[in-house]
Amino acid sequence: MGVLQDVLNYKQQKEAQQAADLQAIPQAALLFQQAQQNRAKLQLEQLSTMADVNLKQHQAKYYGNIVDAVKGGGGIGGGVLGGLDQTAMNPDDYLVKPELRSLRGIPTLVNTPELKPPVPQKDFQDFKGLETIGLELEQNLAQLTENKDSFKKYMTPTDIRSHRGDSVTGWAGNMLMKLAKDPDTNEFAAFKAETDKAFQKFRKETTGAQAALKELGWIAPDLPEASDPPELYAKKANVALQKMAEAKTLLLDLYSQRGYRVGDLRKGVQQREALKAVNATKSGNTFKRIS
Repeated sequence: MGVLQDVLNYKQQKEAQQAADLQAIPQAALLFQQAQQNRAKLQLEQLSTMADVNLKQHQAKYYGNIVDAVKGGGGIGGGVLGGLDQTAMNPDDYLVKPELRSLRGIPTLVNTPELKPPVPQKDFQDFKGLETIGLELEQNLAQLTENKDSFKKYMTPTDIRSHRGDSVTGWAGNMLMKLAKDPDTNEFAAFKAETDKAFQKFRKETTGAQAALKELGWIAPDLPEASDPPELYAKKANVALQKMAEAKTLLLDLYSQRGYRVGDLRKGVQQREALKAVNATKSGNTFKRIS
């Protein structure tokens, strides 16, 4: 009886041990799975941190090259945007592409930033043309402001000296001014030449841009001519500058929609417009003072 009782007790202990072992297996599996998930999460966080660091290093290197190129008169902007403080890349300049990676056998989706390509040189010429013409028009407007009284006698449709140089009457008017020895006439001749140049350049350099902008509902401005009275010239010039600022914004939006990076160009335009407004305020709103 004693031996039989010992056998029964041993059997019960064995069965209890087996039951405990069976219960421990799911718990161990659960703990193992949680450990694997935590390890994968940690590795994903490390990859994301590395991606952020690489992105910031790439931004710093990219913008360093941009500033050096623009200050040197080359690169994006061709010197038109030189001297501007380019300090931060626009988030819109990057595409975020999901990539499937394997982390210790576990497939994981990782978002990787990718820099958009630059605006193609052909398209950029349209933008640069508007920027250049705007600068020339501002210079002409400033010259008119300084010489309003002396230029006023020439700036009328009835005086052939103010007619555009590509017309017969304008050619004759240019010859008359060349024969004159009056300093005012020489100053006006230079002003008229610059006005005609801006007019011709607008028609030549923005042909492609106007075609694209018309599809976006943009209407080309009425550029001022030397035969316009000073008040009318100033009004036309200011409206034209506003229209060209709108055109540049529309072009940048179009480039961005096509998948090109425009952050540096857009920031350059904004800084130039802000600087122009500050200078106009300091000078008593020079460009609009005539009207």
